[in-house]
Order: sequence, then structure tokens, then C-alpha cells
Amino acid sequence: MTMLRSEILVTLLIFVALLSTTFVLSEEGDDKGVEEGSDPPYYVKIDVANFESYGDPHHGSFILKVIPEWAPLSAKRFKKLVLSKFYDNTRFFSVLPENESGTSGGTVQFGVKKGKAQKKWDRRPLKDEPLGVMSNLPGTVAFWADPKEHTRGRRCTSVVVNRADNADKLDHKHAPFGYIALGFEEVRIMPELPEHKSPRLHTIRLQGNEYLDRNFTKLTRLVSATLMEEEDVLGMLREGEELAPMPVFNKFGNKEL
Repeated sequence: MTMLRSEILVTLLIFVALLSTTFVLSEEGDDKGVEEGSDPPYYVKIDVANFESYGDPHHGSFILKVIPEWAPLSAKRFKKLVLSKFYDNTRFFSVLPENESGTSGGTVQFGVKKGKAQKKWDRRPLKDEPLGVMSNLPGTVAFWADPKEHTRGRRCTSVVVNRADNADKLDHKHAPFGYIALGFEEVRIMPELPEHKSPRLHTIRLQGNEYLDRNFTKLTRLVSATLMEEEDVLGMLREGEELAPMPVFNKFGNKEL
């Protein structure tokens, strides 16, 4: 009887170990099977709305072009979040003036909310990616890493959009994975909030849009984020309009060649 109990205990321990291994592998899903440049670029349409800062309700959109070659893990994570509708009905919770001093002036941030989905991705921070492939030039986007941490920081769901050249402030931690190919003006006109008056991330995670809509009525809303085919993006162009060219990064001076 004692041997039987021991065998059952060993079997249970092995089963638990296998479950734990499976869980860890699933948690590291963004870092598996990703090779630099292995995936083609893709487009994401971001629909926005603002009901408080204009004479009439304002609706618009801008197009992101994601370049996996710049940051393959970020590109894969962003596509997963878009496909799961994670960003839909969230808020651009930080819109800092371009002359803002500190660590992130001239930026817009989105991608933090309340709920189980946020907790899930917070437990799965992205691994560090090579820096210096692309710089945080105007129009580029990157997953946000908290600059107050001594390490590179945790990159989970929050995305920073550079409205200005933030190379000096952000290149040491933030790896861009795409840029605004169309509709940059929608980002430029978002109502600004000084950093000391911006929402608290911890409270957003606890209370979500209820907290933001009650205390920050002028925030721009992210209505939806949708994957788009290139031909559909080209079909959005007005006569004489073109997609923005890919930013050019010169590692020896951080200026366009």
C-alpha cells in the first residue's frame, strides 16, 4: 500500500511539472519562432474620436505601417493585441507637449486598460530587443518601457507614438516597430496634457475608462484598431496624396541621409 501511494504521488508530481512547463511555454509565445525579418510589413488602421475638445464631435483615423525587421517581437505582439481587439474602446491616456521636459516630451501613449486581458499581458512582458535598428523619430511607434526602472523596463501593451524627435530621450530603451504612414495630423491635433496632470497608470488598471472619462474629459478615444491590406490603405488616399515614406535612420548622426 505504501509503494502504491508513493507511485501515485510521483505520478502526480510529474503531471504538475508537465503542466507548469506547458504554461511557461505558452507564456513565452511571443518569443518563440521569431526570426528577424521573417514576417512581411503590415498595416493597422486606428480609428479615433473626441467629443469634448472640438466644436463638433470629431472622428478620424491614422494608419500604422509595422516593420517586423525593426523589432520582430514587438511586431508580433502588436498584431496579436490588434487581432484580439485589445485596444478597442480605450483612451490615449498621455499626450505630452513637444516642449515637455523630462523623459518623454512630444509623445502620445495608448494601450492600458482595466480587466483580465490587461492582467494577462502584464504577466508576459516582451524580452529585450536590439536597439539602434531604428530611432524614435517623428511618427515612429514603440512599446513603452517605464524609464524610471533601472533595467530596460517592462514592455507589455502600452504603445508610445513619437510626435517629435525623441531619439535622445527614448533610444536607450525603446525599439520602434513601425511608423505612421497616413494621418499623422490626427496625432498632432490631440489635446495635450502636461505630465504632472496626466492619468495614473495604476488607477487606469483598477478603474479603466470610468476613471478616465470622469476625470479627463478631453482625452481622445481609440475606437478601434484593425488590420488592413495594402490595397485597402491605398484606396483611402485622396487625389494627389501619398503614403509617408519610411523614416531613414543614420546611426552616426540620427538624421535623414
